[in-house]
Amino acid sequence: MHLGVLPAVALAGLFAASCGNGNQQSAPDEQAIAKQQAKADSTRKAFEADYRPVMNDLAALRDSINAKLATVKADLAKMKPGDKRLVQKEALKAEVISEQTLVNDAIAKIEDATESTWGDFREEAHAAAQQAKNWWAGLQDDKAIVTKVNGGR
Repeated sequence: MHLGVLPAVALAGLFAASCGNGNQQSAPDEQAIAKQQAKADSTRKAFEADYRPVMNDLAALRDSINAKLATVKADLAKMKPGDKRLVQKEALKAEVISEQTLVNDAIAKIEDATESTWGDFREEAHAAAQQAKNWWAGLQDDKAIVTKVNGGR
């Protein structure tokens, strides 16, 4: 009986030793995982810090453009065919629709961006938002459109 216990004790010792080695090796793995997670978290925060303002700007501009287009369409509906401002309002409508398309396209392109794909869209997204902001700022009281239609007068 005594001889049967010795192999069992040796086997248990080997098992305990192998478990100990696994714990020593898992600590560096856990550190590597923690570092990777920290890097992923940092990348995600940087992405969100850049992505959200651009999307918020574009969404706000889209809403403003949609409201402007509704106003222009309502104004056009009230005008008579011989109205002297009809050409200007039609030009304004065309420009607003053009800008609306640009903003909607920019939103659609970057809407599904992730932290891993943001680099592909970042520059274009910022440029689209800035262009739309500049256009909107120049649209005060239809003066930008009137100037274009009247050849700079």
